[in-house]
Amino acid sequence: MRHTLSFVCFFICMLGVIHSQAKDRVLTIGTSSPPKLEEFMTLVTKEALGHLGYTLVVSELAGGRSLAEANEGRLDGDGLRIAGLTNSYPHLIQVPVKLFDVEMSAFTRNPEVTIQNWSDLRHWRVGYLLGWKIYDENVKSAEVFTVRKADTLFQMLALDRLDVVLLQKLDGLALLKKHNITDGGFSSLP
Repeated sequence: MRHTLSFVCFFICMLGVIHSQAKDRVLTIGTSSPPKLEEFMTLVTKEALGHLGYTLVVSELAGGRSLAEANEGRLDGDGLRIAGLTNSYPHLIQVPVKLFDVEMSAFTRNPEVTIQNWSDLRHWRVGYLLGWKIYDENVKSAEVFTVRKADTLFQMLALDRLDVVLLQKLDGLALLKKHNITDGGFSSLP
């Protein structure tokens, strides 16, 4: 069964910040997304903002830091987040437009590892990107490793330092190939 998450952008709920930058017409959005997701978000957001006369600057930060910086007003927003984070980040509002669906996946080199639901991760060394709230909430594993870059996760998988890497399918498949992990496989997460 294929499951997807809808990613949306969050922007600061402070009209004064946006109006004060109107003369510069530049919006800085933070993101902790891996390359393929970031590239797509940047293309779509630049196009949309360009029609409004704004220029987009993307700032790559660790996930939690990007959200905190946007929530505190040091960035104009944070891109590519799951819905439902406004309770934890009260100065952000969710832009009610879905950018795309992403298939979240579990990547492994071990054929004995079968992941069909979150609880299947509990016996494995699991790695995912720092600040990815969906994983923070759902992963209850014996050993959890969080890192800033997706590339690092697949280096650790190649060296057998992780049993499972959690990432969206598109970037994960590209990183399996980049790191020449030919015995790797993946399964979709709920």
